[in-house]
Amino acid sequence: METRLYATKDLESLARLIDIHVSVVPPFLPVGIGGTRAILDARDPWDAHYPEGGFHSVCEETPCVFGLEGSGATLQASPLESPKAILRATARIRRIDAVSGATGPGQCFIDWLAVDPALPESGGPLIAAIEAKAREWGCPVAAVEGRNHLGAGWFGIPEVWSHLLDRFEAAGWDRRDPWLILYGAMPADRRDGEGWEFRWDVNEKAGEWGLTAFRDGRKAGECMVWGIPSHLAGVPGMEKWINLEYVGVEEEFQRRGLARALVLEQARFHQERGASMASLAGPAGRGLALPTLGVKNFILMTEPDNHAARGLFESLGFAYGPVCWQFRKRLR
Repeated sequence: METRLYATKDLESLARLIDIHVSVVPPFLPVGIGGTRAILDARDPWDAHYPEGGFHSVCEETPCVFGLEGSGATLQASPLESPKAILRATARIRRIDAVSGATGPGQCFIDWLAVDPALPESGGPLIAAIEAKAREWGCPVAAVEGRNHLGAGWFGIPEVWSHLLDRFEAAGWDRRDPWLILYGAMPADRRDGEGWEFRWDVNEKAGEWGLTAFRDGRKAGECMVWGIPSHLAGVPGMEKWINLEYVGVEEEFQRRGLARALVLEQARFHQERGASMASLAGPAGRGLALPTLGVKNFILMTEPDNHAARGLFESLGFAYGPVCWQFRKRLR
């Protein structure tokens, strides 16, 4: 097999690889050729939520998109009828010169990667190529951390991509920081909002819907919803999804049903915008959102051992998606 930089002739093969992966993770939507082009063009699709910048700065070098090309013999098992070799593993990496204000050598971050499950051993040479490029850049660390650019807001690598997890571990990368995806129908119950004063802070342009609850003039809790990343706006069906970024309750107001009330109020608001379902995604992080109408689904991530959050969303009828893992390797 040959490891090389991505070329435009690989678009069809790349779309096939990406769709194999994203179709098994909420929201279960293949992105196709158009969505793949958008993913290639996206650099940091959540920065719109941070207009002042500053979370990180990206070096001037062009992100590398590697492709691992299969041999002619491999083509016999390919669903694509093509006389040319197709991609079997691919990834995009960047060198980040500063993270959260840190100084010193940059880190190599993997924005996304995909490996053909029918040929999982191709992941090994791809990871080796990523490590080699990171060393060439002088990066002491390579990582799969933060939001995966293939997804609607989830972090790292989902467990259902076991062929990827196995290859990273075989290459000596540390598995860390798991997050659990939940998703489900937008709840219809509205009774839990009684007794709380709700105030909205809506930024439609950025795709942010912030909700704060007060009791007797004191802030009691908050809930933030973000839209789906704009680079996925053209994917059919994606306009029906939205991210519940976080729910937080001040300690003195906990165990009074406020977290549930905040989620239900968000559900009421978005149902009035045309929604009937919901999907919840993530710890508060970075995200460029798409303002959408007719939202039907929320997507959420929480720590697997956060039993309070899991109990809340189970009670609201949400289902479990996969656990997502982040990876890191020290190169020197």
